[in-house]
Amino acid sequence: MDQRLYSEIENYIMEIILANLSLPNFKLPSERSLSLKFNTSREPVQHAYEDLIGKGYVFKKHGKGYYISNLATERTMRAAATQNPKISLIVPDVSTRYIHNLLTGINSFCTEHRLELSILLSNSAPEKENELIKFAYQSGSNGIILFPVNYDYAYNDELSTLSARKYPLVLIDRTLPVRASFVTSENHQAMVSAVEFLQRKGYKKLVYISSQSSLSSVTDSRINGFTHGLLRYYQMIEPRNILIAEGNPIELKNIFIQYFKKYKDTEVIIVLGTVCPAVVAAAEELGLRIPEDLKLMVFDDELEFSQKATLKPYIIEQDGYGIGYYATESLYNQIFGDSQPVTKMLPVTIIDTNT
Repeated sequence: MDQRLYSEIENYIMEIILANLSLPNFKLPSERSLSLKFNTSREPVQHAYEDLIGKGYVFKKHGKGYYISNLATERTMRAAATQNPKISLIVPDVSTRYIHNLLTGINSFCTEHRLELSILLSNSAPEKENELIKFAYQSGSNGIILFPVNYDYAYNDELSTLSARKYPLVLIDRTLPVRASFVTSENHQAMVSAVEFLQRKGYKKLVYISSQSSLSSVTDSRINGFTHGLLRYYQMIEPRNILIAEGNPIELKNIFIQYFKKYKDTEVIIVLGTVCPAVVAAAEELGLRIPEDLKLMVFDDELEFSQKATLKPYIIEQDGYGIGYYATESLYNQIFGDSQPVTKMLPVTIIDTNT
């Protein structure tokens, strides 16, 4: 289903809801009228209504149609009482397509619910991240969505202080030892599914390139999922199957060159989209052809269209939009009284660019 079309339909319905909250038993547009308006089938309209029913904004009367729920009115009244809540998003950078999709999901929820959004960049620096958390709180943000910097630390002064106060917090992609909601991909299952996919394609010599396992919960989940997949579908795991590689692009390229020289029969390399250029550079220097000699499986689509057409990788696609949207919804619920932290993991999709 076209995610943008579905989001556009849901946003349109939310505009109608917000404009008519004061009218009792207000009936929303029919599936047929909305499908005509957006020149589509009823499926995305039904999906939008089902989602809004699940969120408590709409209820359906059998045989009569869709109506604004009482919960929608109550939520909006509470929001009005806080005078347009402000939230802050703290991210390491905005350089990847995954984070762009994340921002789109966050912005969609903010637009629907009239939240004021402030975006703060930590530049992958732990000290700056700590300062931004303090700044967001002191500047009047009602809650914080944090994409933590990818480093190994067990204690963050500002985050721990806010957590103790039960301040609304949501973490994206990584867990920390604080009281907060957590939204990410099903990373463990993603890697199990990736190995199963490659086994069905007939590949035998696989390597997963990862950072140090202590850096984040995501890294641990992916390594464990990959190991689990190898044991399940290949009944064995070897040291060659996991390559820990960190450094700048030149350092990474040299690490990959040494690996390919040692393991010349490598068939598939699983790698983050942001690290993919260093893999390609190493292969070119050694005269390895992609995809003929070496197949790429990329976690997150960070390649240009022309690169995908040439390299023909398999892509493990995260739902960045959905993660951003659900993270903001969780923060919204915390702001308005539902303080119980939740964990939500969204499935990934494996895309074969050859087809």
